[in-house]
Amino acid sequence: MPSAPAKLIASYDRALELKPDKHGAWYNRGIALYKLERYEEAIASYDRALEFNPDYDGIWNNRGIALKDLGRYEEAIASYDQAIELNPDDNTARYNKACCFPTDVKNSMKIPLANYE
Repeated sequence: MPSAPAKLIASYDRALELKPDKHGAWYNRGIALYKLERYEEAIASYDRALEFNPDYDGIWNNRGIALKDLGRYEEAIASYDQAIELNPDDNTARYNKACCFPTDVKNSMKIPLANYE
């Protein structure tokens, strides 16, 4: 029996066959794919949503989350920056961006300190 996210993906696919320009369906499809840990496909769905609505900060934020989970930190940060630019009062993207940076301060400073010496 398919999981709830898998059923949702099938529903979004049917809806997108009828109206392929619905950014909300692409966005929600991306969320469902993300829940199934199908990150590359989720990013592709978010990218399609952005083609139709590039000013929705939530799409940029979720795109960043999927990129971060793939270890693609620079791309994730760029997505978070876009979300922050679109909605500077929402701290969610700022927090998610901060999660892309090393938490081990001692080891993360070795490279900059080595370059300084």
